[in-house]
Amino acid sequence: MKIEPKRCTLKNGKEVLLASPTAKDAAQLIAYMKKTAEESENLVRYPEELVLTLQDEERMLENIEKNERECFVSAFIDGKIKGNASLSCIGERIKLKHRCGLGMAVFEEVQGIGLGSLLMDEILDHAVKFGYEQIELEVRADNEKALSLYKKKGFEECGQIYHGFKLKNGEYVDLLMMICRLK
Repeated sequence: MKIEPKRCTLKNGKEVLLASPTAKDAAQLIAYMKKTAEESENLVRYPEELVLTLQDEERMLENIEKNERECFVSAFIDGKIKGNASLSCIGERIKLKHRCGLGMAVFEEVQGIGLGSLLMDEILDHAVKFGYEQIELEVRADNEKALSLYKKKGFEECGQIYHGFKLKNGEYVDLLMMICRLK
């Protein structure tokens, strides 16, 4: 679903526009995803695993816009995407449709100025509007910044996936499963 654009002010005084990206933003989104994957081992993919074409990304954005129970929010600072968050339905079956999943990433250069918090508030607000009862995510057990934000926003740990990530160097990293009850 396309969200209503919203202007906010970050802790550093910069203005950010939270809005649904459109097909015209597809190339910038692909570059954003590659950069975040290069910057952080906390995300699920490495940069070389991102093989989306411009048409793939445009189609994905169009599909999300048509879906009444999903949304994708980009944070634009000076017209450039600096962060993203997505809300996706876990499943449409009766036993699953009360649950949704969250994905989020923010460029390192803008971490610590409230951008992640704004994106999270926007996603939580839409999850409630869409009628979800709980939102779920997985996070590296050693990602203290993300864990702090998630706990501040009401998420609780509900499980652990031992060796959830296997890094290129052969090291394993545990993942924590977290939920935020919305009802």
